[in-house]
Amino acid sequence: MSKRFNLLLLHYPTDIHPRTWICVRGKGIKLAVEKLEKEVLQMQNWSREKLSRNIAEKFHCAHGVIKRILQGNADFYPLPIILEMARLSAQEKKVLRNIRDKITYLKVNSASAKPIKAVRSMDHNLAKILGAFMADGSLSMQFVFSSSHPQRLIAVRNKLDQNDVGYSVGYLPSRKEYYVSAQADSNTLHFLERIERSIDVRIQTHYGIELTEEYKDSVDAFNKWIKEEFGIIPTGVGRKRGAWRTIFSNKILARYLICYFDVFPGPKTYTAHEPHEIRTSSLLIRKSFARGVLMFDGCVTKSHKIVFSVKSRNLWNAIKEIWEMDKLSFGESINARRDEFTLFTTEKNKKNKFFAYFEPNTQKHKLLHWLGGDLSYKPMIKSLEGLSVENLLKVIKESGVCDTQFLGRYFKRTYTTIQQYLNILEKQKKVRISRSPKYINGSVSEKAEVFLNDEQHDIIFKNVRRTFGRDKNLAKILNIHKATFSAWRKKKNRMPLHTLQKTCQLLNLDYKNILINVREIDRNIVEIV
Repeated sequence: MSKRFNLLLLHYPTDIHPRTWICVRGKGIKLAVEKLEKEVLQMQNWSREKLSRNIAEKFHCAHGVIKRILQGNADFYPLPIILEMARLSAQEKKVLRNIRDKITYLKVNSASAKPIKAVRSMDHNLAKILGAFMADGSLSMQFVFSSSHPQRLIAVRNKLDQNDVGYSVGYLPSRKEYYVSAQADSNTLHFLERIERSIDVRIQTHYGIELTEEYKDSVDAFNKWIKEEFGIIPTGVGRKRGAWRTIFSNKILARYLICYFDVFPGPKTYTAHEPHEIRTSSLLIRKSFARGVLMFDGCVTKSHKIVFSVKSRNLWNAIKEIWEMDKLSFGESINARRDEFTLFTTEKNKKNKFFAYFEPNTQKHKLLHWLGGDLSYKPMIKSLEGLSVENLLKVIKESGVCDTQFLGRYFKRTYTTIQQYLNILEKQKKVRISRSPKYINGSVSEKAEVFLNDEQHDIIFKNVRRTFGRDKNLAKILNIHKATFSAWRKKKNRMPLHTLQKTCQLLNLDYKNILINVREIDRNIVEIV
């Protein structure tokens, strides 16, 4: 069983202002806080008024705010108040452990902030989220120091200059305030937090989690994981420079990354890693982490292999170890010039193990199915940069068999242009163009129409009569005219592939085996000689 997270660690000493406090809610917390208050009042021989004033003085806020909370007029209880009262009690550790185990929701103490689910321990969704983040995610943390009097910001600027911390300055007309803004990274984070505690100016901290990916369905999957795990929806989703991007502006989510998984703001190209909490979990949890990584930083080749390249040796070693434990056959390489580490599978999808590393119905998952012969999956196929005899032959080899319409879409060229290149290849005896292919796959349009060989044709239509009785009964299910179905039976007309597939499903016949028995198709099919 995974070790539980200490949710009390989400509060930082730098959370000074009440609006920065992280608050908690859960069944039994209200009674636990009331019991804790009574114990403190008895032990210290204080009144509630004095207790609220002491706490308010420590946190530099109005004692009325603290008093209202202690009176039970709060839905969420701020962690710093709970921590302070526990410190004043006789059994601090026991009290905190009791309250910690009751937390079910977390919330920043702001009217606009929304509650999120309290995630207590490692699970599959969280592992996938962390894997995706380590692959293509980034964490940003911005400190904004502001004041209506610019001279008050001089001390901030001097401290930043002395420590070579970059910053920007400006003026906010809406607030009539001057500001100094600095982005934190792993080297400057703790320094900026110290400034935050020591400077008497208005301070705001902004957290941002961003993930970018080529395919929208992968981004959608990431958003779904976070929604299921934390109940959070992104603050923004859209395209930027040809890639899909999702953004979460959430302090608590950022704190999870920092507190429990050793993630820091700034670049992580060389520091991406498998968190300790995952590394010490079961293989299934580790595979979920690898799923998140490979969905965003891995690729599926047309030769049915998985390739993973990264600049972080730690992350590379983690995926390598997971593959070894999962008994995958793979090779590895190191490009010293590019400072890049690569893993690649050396066998096809044996026992369908590859599917575990990609979320269902995402592009790479679809491509694996498609390459394996499952024509119900239709992945997006990238176009090559230019059309040439060599590139065309390469695509035909990777596809196995295809029609000219597929090649036209692939290279974004007209039928005539594609046919000119195919004629060259046919003359070179590298391809065969016919309407009687050896087999059909997903590179042939489902709108194509076919005649089956006599034996296979008879099997299908005998099963139709056995299962549905009369042709019109099946025709009604397929939403076609009975005369149309009758024409197929009598071999007067070819049958569309999409209808053939549906018919096979209704008759419980192997569609892929049927496609081996195509006698004639209504378009030119290209095959490698």
